[in-house]
Amino acid sequence: MVNPAVQNNKISTYLITDALKRSDQQLDDSEEIDVKLIDFEDFDDLILNRAIETQLFTASAYYMAKSFLNK
Repeated sequence: MVNPAVQNNKISTYLITDALKRSDQQLDDSEEIDVKLIDFEDFDDLILNRAIETQLFTASAYYMAKSFLNK
């Protein structure tokens, strides 16, 4: 999928089901990454109510995953 901005970079998206946390993050000194877990069933309402400030791709990836999982 092409990023819908002016850059020519590409995005690869993976849907992983039944993932398990095996260890804590191992970040470099300059990295700062916060992980927030959200129930998949709640994500739709959070996008629609703008509780999640999301970019176009995040919403698009969610709806593609939802469509795939509902098959």
